[in-house]
Amino acid sequence: MKPSPFEIDVLHAILDPQREKYPLLHAQIPYLIVSKRELTGVGGYTYFRFDPASEPPEPESSIDLVLTANKMAEMDSPPSGLGFALDVTEGKINFLEFVTYGEEQWDGNVDRYQLVDI
Repeated sequence: MKPSPFEIDVLHAILDPQREKYPLLHAQIPYLIVSKRELTGVGGYTYFRFDPASEPPEPESSIDLVLTANKMAEMDSPPSGLGFALDVTEGKINFLEFVTYGEEQWDGNVDRYQLVDI
């Protein structure tokens, strides 16, 4: 399945500012499909893989890193919003991690949201 508009917006929020440093990570976005979504109660994970029918760019290196943005997602639930980070493994986008603030619970629903600077 394709990433949701929310997941795409979060990927861009993280990778757009890093475009010059990691151009091939940014170039991977159109080739991603969701392999699994996992909720933890206080956040969740979206795991990605490349669409097998596509020809994504080869990773420029085998870098392993975690990227974040100076943004958060404001939404109705959870009321304090979500933070997020992107895991890159062996030069490929691996997963997005979403976290609530404090002990707030999140059911994974994203009806309305706005990405705002923190």
